[in-house]
Amino acid sequence: METDPEQVDRENRYVLATIQAMLRLIPPAVRAVALQAGANDLRLRFWTDGDEAEVTEDADDVVFELEALLLPENPRISVEIHRGDPSVDFHKFAGRMIYWAKTPDSD
Repeated sequence: METDPEQVDRENRYVLATIQAMLRLIPPAVRAVALQAGANDLRLRFWTDGDEAEVTEDADDVVFELEALLLPENPRISVEIHRGDPSVDFHKFAGRMIYWAKTPDSD
């Protein structure tokens, strides 16, 4: 399978910008975050074991920061909130995992 270098470059820019946008904005209830980049869009998926309203508010803050970081590009950004942890085969549907919280017993 051939990889489009422009798509890879775009996805890498989105990943770096998203990680920067998430700094200090991820509450402890967030278990994981994945990013899926298209030609003109970006989908963020958050998994939580806590209050979905709180995570939605924090995700909105991430999107606000991300939009500023990606100017003048302006991709359409959407957010999905999921309960629990990502499934083992998340990569088949969720894109690139960019954050996965440590569990208390994983030290």
